[in-house]
Amino acid sequence: MVLIVCGIVALIFATSLSTGWFHRLAAIINPPATPLTITTLGIQRGAPYAGLNYTLLNVQTASSFPDDPIHSGVAVVRLNLTVANHTTSSVSILYYDAARLIVPKLAPIAPTNVTLSADPAPGTSQSGWIDFAVSQPVQLGALKLQLGSQSQRESLVAIPFTGSFDPAQYADRTVHQSLTINYYFPYYAPRLLYYHLTAVEVRYDYNGSQVKA
Repeated sequence: MVLIVCGIVALIFATSLSTGWFHRLAAIINPPATPLTITTLGIQRGAPYAGLNYTLLNVQTASSFPDDPIHSGVAVVRLNLTVANHTTSSVSILYYDAARLIVPKLAPIAPTNVTLSADPAPGTSQSGWIDFAVSQPVQLGALKLQLGSQSQRESLVAIPFTGSFDPAQYADRTVHQSLTINYYFPYYAPRLLYYHLTAVEVRYDYNGSQVKA
């Protein structure tokens, strides 16, 4: 009886040791997932670009995002946006050329991944994100989104995440004028023509393209 009891105790002890060892081994092979820390700053600012209306909803930063496999920096800055095409024309946007994250004291940063459609259909609206890899921790409130291709010398649109911002500076506007211009045209009658200037329209885009001046 003593031997049987000792054997049972030894078996229980050995089982507990092996169970603990297997748990430790499993933890080494498959470590528990560390909760992802995401910092979010609400923005709710918009501006037009290339005939589209952009609304920057918020900006987030984390070491990585589960739905973006590209991790080429210390952290990822994600911009969540909505884009509306209120025109009757198709517009094509190459975000890898036209979108830049502006970080103080750093060169403009190009996107690493984008879910926004490059060809929003006329009369539609869409939501998505643009991810940027950053090489150092950043203060979200000090960042800006810049839209406009510098290689094409387009007129640039900048949306600061905090601070003063007037989106009307990028909106189309009409300046009313009153001017009469006389022009002598010697080849056909009547030879004296009168041009009446009534208004000047200022636009930053035309037919789905951002202007260069």
